[in-house]
Amino acid sequence: MSVEGMWCFVSGEVGANTMESGGIIILDTQRIYGGDSAMAHVGRYEVDRGRVTGTVETFLYNPAFQGQEDVFGEVAGEPRQTDFDVTVNDDGFLVGSLIRKGVSLPIVLQKLRDLP
Repeated sequence: MSVEGMWCFVSGEVGANTMESGGIIILDTQRIYGGDSAMAHVGRYEVDRGRVTGTVETFLYNPAFQGQEDVFGEVAGEPRQTDFDVTVNDDGFLVGSLIRKGVSLPIVLQKLRDLP
């Protein structure tokens, strides 16, 4: 299965027992683009035998969310680097972790569309 495409994702949050934060990302030739209503994401990824790893820079673009915390409990504002490590499961989902400063949060991605 090619990981290139449009994906929706949900992730955990520091201090929460649910996975409610989410957005859309596009994986395209080892590049990542995406976001949600407050944050944008750009980065790079690699694929090796069903494992996808990489780093994204996340930054606030919507001033209405200035001062609010991101999923890691850090005040949104300055760009932040986040690593990720996911694997393709039997159902075609990408499942794994977001990692920043030693804190790991769960993430699940579902493929919405292949790229044209």
